[in-house]
Amino acid sequence: MEILLHDETNTKKAITRLERELDDIWEQGENGADVIMNLDDQNMWNAVIKYLDEHKEEFSYQANEQKAIINVEFVL
Repeated sequence: MEILLHDETNTKKAITRLERELDDIWEQGENGADVIMNLDDQNMWNAVIKYLDEHKEEFSYQANEQKAIINVEFVL
């Protein structure tokens, strides 16, 4: 599954969308998703990492900043 945030410019809206899409993916029984962002948007990258860190009881992740992809897995 993929969550595309590369076209989002409002960080707050992007985090809300990320949260909603992760919830939907969880409800579908998936194990996780790749979050794909714009390589040039460091603020968005930092906001997503911060969100995931704040919810580490729900998610684990591996980040590849060079490709602007974060692989998120649900903690069961």
